[in-house]
Amino acid sequence: MNDRYVAILSGDNVALGSAELRALLRIFNQGSVAQPISRRMMVFEASDEVAGEIIRRAGYIKSIVRPIISERSGEVCESSLLIDNVQEVVHSPVVIRAEKLGVPRIDQNSRTIEKNVFDVLSRAIPDLRISYEFPSTIIKIYVEGGLIIGGILIGEKDARSLEMRRPGKRPFTHPSAIHPKLARCMVNLTGARRNGCVLDPFMGTGSIPIEASLMGYTSIGVELKSWICFGGAKNIRLLGDYSRSHIVVGDSRTLMFGRRFVDGVATDPPYGRSTTILGGELSRMLEAVFAQLLEIVKKDARIVMALPEGTPFIDRLDSIGLRIEERLKERVHSSLIREIIVCSIAALF
Repeated sequence: MNDRYVAILSGDNVALGSAELRALLRIFNQGSVAQPISRRMMVFEASDEVAGEIIRRAGYIKSIVRPIISERSGEVCESSLLIDNVQEVVHSPVVIRAEKLGVPRIDQNSRTIEKNVFDVLSRAIPDLRISYEFPSTIIKIYVEGGLIIGGILIGEKDARSLEMRRPGKRPFTHPSAIHPKLARCMVNLTGARRNGCVLDPFMGTGSIPIEASLMGYTSIGVELKSWICFGGAKNIRLLGDYSRSHIVVGDSRTLMFGRRFVDGVATDPPYGRSTTILGGELSRMLEAVFAQLLEIVKKDARIVMALPEGTPFIDRLDSIGLRIEERLKERVHSSLIREIIVCSIAALF
């Protein structure tokens, strides 16, 4: 049985979080369409198990709650309750935490909002108590603009774990290595079925294979330069699930995998060496790699790549049989914006 949930998207890239949530709902075959109710909040339907899996896997989703309170007037009251039998889902003792997303239009501090919510709940649940150390139910209140959403916390992004796996914390690193949260998001955007196979034909330091393996996928990483490949393998052994990982020193233009073997491709190709390479040699190399991928990915697979905004290769994707489904952006720094390109297969050979 499905219930209604609200996902709180990460503030650093709302568009990626929204796309990631939609992709995860497709992966778990929920048949639900996530709808925005504010800039950073989206409502969707799923089972309890799937809601928990979504927050465990996501990179750009901050938290998920099962909503019990919704209010747009600025003052939480009995009519704000979304369910009649709140005592069946809220178990004492509780802890209530309010958080403002951006600049709200509600002139109340977090403590006042928390107290108002407790007062409303305690009238419905007379023996309700607060426990900051050992709560049975954690209630999170989010305020954005004029909207207040309160719900039972299903889960929060493990920001500490992601931070421990960021490029600067790895034994082998490179300035262009992507952050774990982007790697996770890209794996999710492939739409690869659970326990499937995800390929990164430009493995580098292993950002994508690390996250794919931790998410339960069989990950395959291919890297042309042996010294980079060995460094990436060291990272995967330390930070990923090495038992799910396959590492290949080789040229991705001559992959020897079987037809329709891979469930999804996520990759961050090399770039930034020079404008000449971006416009010429690198684009030709990318064309050769992605043309071959059409032979080994399954027909419903998605190919997700991160490239600098304006890379000429992006405009030639249709010529090699790829159809762009989504174009998303991530600002790396003031002079570099990445485009996250999600492609489906337009032509099968």
